[in-house]
Amino acid sequence: MADTTRNAFEPRDASVATPPSDRPSARVASRALEDAKEMGSELLTAMRDSATNLLDEQRRQAADEIVSIGDALRQSGDALEHKAGLGVGRYADEAARAIDDFAGRVRSSSWSEIAADVEDFARRWPIAFLAAAIAVGFVGGRLLLSAPPKPREPDLPRALPGTAVAVETGVRTEISDPYSAAREQG
Repeated sequence: MADTTRNAFEPRDASVATPPSDRPSARVASRALEDAKEMGSELLTAMRDSATNLLDEQRRQAADEIVSIGDALRQSGDALEHKAGLGVGRYADEAARAIDDFAGRVRSSSWSEIAADVEDFARRWPIAFLAAAIAVGFVGGRLLLSAPPKPREPDLPRALPGTAVAVETGVRTEISDPYSAAREQG
């Protein structure tokens, strides 16, 4: 018996042999694959740019918050200097300048530079880094705990279709059944 199996890419007639890459369907598939790769690359670039812009905006906001802490320290020092006159204002002003300098470094540095600085600090002074991390965690926890809780929605009874639900109106309790009108008519 003759062998009836043949290769899918093998033409029936050897005189019209076309390689698989020259077929129109192969060219269409190849073009679609190239288009998909290009779209994926463009999407990835857009996502990376968006994330970078978001991180840069957050970095600028963090720098603004740091500046406001320095301003508050400066104002507190000035108020204490006027009341007590113990030279506290000078120290508060120096600390505020250091905070402003730090805010400027945060504003002008990229996230990778900031991460490298933090890593360098952690390697040089590990105990100070751990103490700072604990302090930041403590302050962050206190801020989260002191925030007012979100108002909760009252727990209202929910009825399954065909079941009755008791709803308290303040005056009397009513039983509502969404299918009661249909049963009375039927």
